[in-house]
Amino acid sequence: MASLTGCTNWLDQEPLSNVTTGSYFKNASDFKAAALYLNTATYGYGDDFDFGSDLNSGQSTELSGTDAVPSSDTYYSNPYKYLRHVNNLLTQAASYKGNDINIPVGQAYFYRAWWHFDLLKRYGGITLALEPPFTNSDIVWGPRNSRYEVISQILNDLEKAKTLLSTATKTATSNDGSVTVEAACALMARVCLYEGTWEKYNGRGSDDV
Repeated sequence: MASLTGCTNWLDQEPLSNVTTGSYFKNASDFKAAALYLNTATYGYGDDFDFGSDLNSGQSTELSGTDAVPSSDTYYSNPYKYLRHVNNLLTQAASYKGNDINIPVGQAYFYRAWWHFDLLKRYGGITLALEPPFTNSDIVWGPRNSRYEVISQILNDLEKAKTLLSTATKTATSNDGSVTVEAACALMARVCLYEGTWEKYNGRGSDDV
C-alpha cells in the first residue's frame, strides 16, 4: 500500500526559491499578488514623493549650493526599477486568456503613471519606460522623450486605470487597501494641475507637437 500511495505528483512542484516570470502569472491570484507588491515601493505623504515642494521642508543639498551634484541619483534609478515590475505585469497580462484581472492591470497602469510623474517633476522630459528593459533597449540607450510626450503617456495610462478600476472603489469591502478608481482620478487631477501650472509660468516648448 505504501508503494502505491507514496508515488504521487504532490512533490512535483516548481521550486519556491526559484520563481521566474515563465513559471508565474498563471492565474488571477498571481496577478493580484504582483499588483499588491507594487504598493510596497511608493513614497508617502511628506516623504520623497513631495521632495522639493511646499509639502516637504527637506532641502536638497545639491540645489542649495552646499554639495556637488552626484554622478548617480536614487530618485532616478529607483523609479525605473519599479517601472520594470509594472511593465512586466502588463506584458504578462497581454497574453493572459482570462477576463478576471482588470483590477490588477488597472493598478499597474496607475503605478506606471505614478512613477513617470515622479520622474517628470524632478527631471522634466525623461525616457518613457513602456516595456521591461533589455540591455539593448531604447530605454537604456535612447534619448529622452519631451515632457509633453511624458504627460500624454501619464494621462493615457490613468484613463486606462480609471476604466479598469471602475469596480475598485473606496467603499468596496473586497478592495484590501488596493488602488481605487478614486485614487486614479485624484492622481490625474494632481498631474493636470501640476502641468497646467508649469506651462502657465514656463510656456510651452518648441518640442510640443
